[in-house]
Amino acid sequence: MFQFIKNIFQKPIQEVKSVKTVGEIQNKPLEEWDCGDSEVFDGMRFSVTLQLRTPLDVLIHHNEIYRGEDAPPQYAKEEWHGIWLPYIKPEYSLNIDSEHSSDIGYVDDKEYIKFLIVFRKIVEQSIDTDKKISLLEKAVKEDELFAKYWEKHKFIDADFPYSFFYKQLTKLDGVGIKTAKNLYEHGLKSIKEVQNASEEELLKIQGVGKNTIEKIRKSSQKTHLRMNLHF
Repeated sequence: MFQFIKNIFQKPIQEVKSVKTVGEIQNKPLEEWDCGDSEVFDGMRFSVTLQLRTPLDVLIHHNEIYRGEDAPPQYAKEEWHGIWLPYIKPEYSLNIDSEHSSDIGYVDDKEYIKFLIVFRKIVEQSIDTDKKISLLEKAVKEDELFAKYWEKHKFIDADFPYSFFYKQLTKLDGVGIKTAKNLYEHGLKSIKEVQNASEEELLKIQGVGKNTIEKIRKSSQKTHLRMNLHF
């Protein structure tokens, strides 16, 4: 059992790389894991990636336990979203999961997941960016726990929460972080708004030339962007 735990946390990065699909890598029955003493484990537990960018429909399954004989449900749409791991019974856990890594450092996952769920419920709505920010600021005033992690993000990134939104614009071909911020400050605050802007308007923005506009126009034809207009 202890060797299995050691393997999880000390396995070299190069050994983790695989050409297998997300499902093949993450969604396999407990019996296929080299767990050793089976009495120590009680099914599988889903651990999400604790980041602002993790989708809501993945976040809501954090710490979910699966005790079926087949492969667990495939919640992760992309490999980085999360992973199923053998669930160690509490009496054998050695408290190794008391803190989890996240985009703001080590956190109490039971607290931080609540913040992330509220955050994603707001930013995934099909409303304009200013309205989303207004709702986020309302949550800060009304929810002490939300305010706690909101301030941690602002301490790390003085541009937060605006940076979260303008970073989405870097999904467009030819748009780097500086240009994304310029677009946002110009009033083009979403991928859809940038794609629908006229060439005349885009050329007013520092960092945007005709080559950039051509790349942006081509980006509008990409399926992965059409499916991520609302984060």
